[in-house]
Amino acid sequence: HAEKAIRERTNIPPEFLEDSPAGAAARELIGAEAFDLHVQQFACAGLNFGYYYDSSSLIVSDGEAPPAYTMHAYEPSTVPGCRLPHFTLADGASLYDRVGREFTLIRFDPAVDIAPLLEAARAKGVPMTVLDIARTDDTPDVYRHALVLARPDLHVCWRADDIPFDPEHLIDTISGRITMPVAVAA
Repeated sequence: HAEKAIRERTNIPPEFLEDSPAGAAARELIGAEAFDLHVQQFACAGLNFGYYYDSSSLIVSDGEAPPAYTMHAYEPSTVPGCRLPHFTLADGASLYDRVGREFTLIRFDPAVDIAPLLEAARAKGVPMTVLDIARTDDTPDVYRHALVLARPDLHVCWRADDIPFDPEHLIDTISGRITMPVAVAA
């Protein structure tokens, strides 16, 4: 990146300042190249929001691969290990303003009985906030699971449509008491 930036500043063609078609073409080319080079550094949504933990022992993989990482582009995803995608709730509040300071279980289907999971968390001393969200047309498509569990660092650590058969094992895994094998995409 630095080498390209140096070349950009030291290879400006002389016609750049001319009020001519050649000058206009040179300015257009330099502008496009500068945009392509610098947007990655200064508009780096991928770097800020797209990083993920694909082999952390504190997440429970469901086998889906996270989106491809680039410094520039960010593709929201609820794949365990990815940053919890933001969206504005129906009442106008930010999702991030509603998540708890510890683990947050987001439930999109109020019919899912989460009591055993909450009891397992309480019994293990793992603080967990429940955030019930009604789906609307504005709910991002990446939130296709009934349950999404986010860690305090706003990364998804588990998702499913129902609680696991062994909720204690899930709580032990996400809190670091034990480790589950993590599937790694090939």
